[in-house]
Amino acid sequence: MAELPELHSDDTRERLLAAGLALFGRHGYDGVTTRMLAAAARVNQSAIPYHFGGKEGVYRAVAEFIAAEMGPRIQSLTREVEQRLQDPATDPGELLVQVVRDLAAASFVPGHPLAWFIFLTREQFHPTPAFDVLYERFTRPGHTLVSRLLARVSGQPEESPENLLLAHALIGAMVAFGSARTTLQRRLGWSESDYEPAQLQAMLAVIEQHCRATVAGLRQQA
Repeated sequence: MAELPELHSDDTRERLLAAGLALFGRHGYDGVTTRMLAAAARVNQSAIPYHFGGKEGVYRAVAEFIAAEMGPRIQSLTREVEQRLQDPATDPGELLVQVVRDLAAASFVPGHPLAWFIFLTREQFHPTPAFDVLYERFTRPGHTLVSRLLARVSGQPEESPENLLLAHALIGAMVAFGSARTTLQRRLGWSESDYEPAQLQAMLAVIEQHCRATVAGLRQQA
């Protein structure tokens, strides 16, 4: 067996996080062993309890990594929205379109691996304690931001079931470009890998078009 290279502590953690994201997304929590994590990260197995306390610690750290990547972006968007809504001239419908496009652009930026979507989808179907990290710091703030603006457009109470369901539908249309992207790529004859820049722009344009249609429909009903 080849001798593993000596790594700095930060390098070891990063390797284990990357391995955890890929393996947990592919096999789920129960399908991954510490031996698999160590082999994929090319580190000694003893590094897992040393840095993370065990497999569960690696899994939670993966969730915290995703939340740390996306959470601050949503917080920044939320602050911007709150500031702009103080201006009576601000159109909440147009602001909603911009927010949805910005969220999509942040989610599908080149370099974000498909493993993110797989990991998040697994947590939706089989939530673990890591779901609480993702929900509180990432998914709920994003959901709240969209539902707040939708309520401004439709006139419905922000926390009403009707408004929350509509927000979920709007977000779901965006998320489908990640969770169901292989279907889209095969239908369009695109390479089944990361979206290329031109493909990403076409996708964002459609997401924006869909959101504008939703806003127009709500205003007609109102």
